[in-house]
Amino acid sequence: MTKLSFYYSPGACSLASHILLHETGEPFTAHRVTLAKGEHLRPDFLAINPRARVPALRIGEEVVTENAAILAWLGDRCGLLPPAGSLGRIRALEWLVWMASTVHIGFAQVWRGARFSDDTSQHDAIRRSGIATIARHFAEIETRIAGEHALGAGYSVVDANLLPFYRWGSRVGFDMRARFPRWTAHTERMLDRPAVQATIAAEEIEMWPAADPFVAALTPAGTPPLAIRGYDHVGVRVSNRARALHFYGALGFAPEPGEGGVERRAVGLINAAGVRVNLIFNGEPDPHGRNVLMDVPEKRPGWTHPAFTVERLDDVLAWAAGQGVTITEGPVSWGRRRVCFLRDPDGNVLEFDELLPPPGDATNLADPASATADGAAI
Repeated sequence: MTKLSFYYSPGACSLASHILLHETGEPFTAHRVTLAKGEHLRPDFLAINPRARVPALRIGEEVVTENAAILAWLGDRCGLLPPAGSLGRIRALEWLVWMASTVHIGFAQVWRGARFSDDTSQHDAIRRSGIATIARHFAEIETRIAGEHALGAGYSVVDANLLPFYRWGSRVGFDMRARFPRWTAHTERMLDRPAVQATIAAEEIEMWPAADPFVAALTPAGTPPLAIRGYDHVGVRVSNRARALHFYGALGFAPEPGEGGVERRAVGLINAAGVRVNLIFNGEPDPHGRNVLMDVPEKRPGWTHPAFTVERLDDVLAWAAGQGVTITEGPVSWGRRRVCFLRDPDGNVLEFDELLPPPGDATNLADPASATADGAAI
């Protein structure tokens, strides 16, 4: 049998691969490399992985690095990665790569600010941006865990890989139980697995650790209010595109340059005084004359939401993360705006818009046709 030697740091992303090693039932030797003590920078470990990262897995005489690669190899060995050529396998790899290349980066912003800037005065801002990014990704994970397992069909490498990220959420100050109930239930089911229990015991970690000390300084009680500059527009859902365009045209409104054509699912209109209205073309007329707007299958005509302008959309994301408010859609770029949506305590939709450079500016690279913030969610 091939000799396996595993290098990990307690509570790091290597936790997922450590769980999979226990799931295989194969013998392996575990080597603790504690990142907090700088042990990943020692010559003996750099000889294993010159990149100074965990996990690393020695398979006989070969060393494999990168968590996603190790998880895939172990998943094949213990039957927790769907078979080659199946849609399930593609979805599993999609999850693993997204977690490694996107979700993990938010935590790098929080804990490894030097990777992004040598200017230490910028590190708190980088941390705040990281926490806002993590909040968006965690909200997506919460919606994607619709059943008992991440892939739906059964326990897999994806479930193991979610565990360290859930644990990190507590470290950056999230009340994971309150904000992410589906993911919490998933985590509690994971804790019933013998392989998970064995790994947590071996690493000597807690599943719900205290927040890191710097978090309180980043998101103090009494977080400053958002600097809202003004109203950008109101959204109006309509049931007949041609009739609505004719009516608002008669009021003096015309499609705003740079906002895309009227054939879109939504279009921004503006009048000579700069007043803006967004028409959303997914209204379904009610034969009884009712005006039901929110959270029902039918999309009825009526006012949908206000939109506010802000200097930087990232400020909204950081504010929402600090307040425990979920971003329900976005950020996305739509025409000349970068936008996101959230809801107030009564479920009312609020939109926030950051104005992008004018058409023709080299920095305005958004493709309006690819945006989703056109009324689909409201």
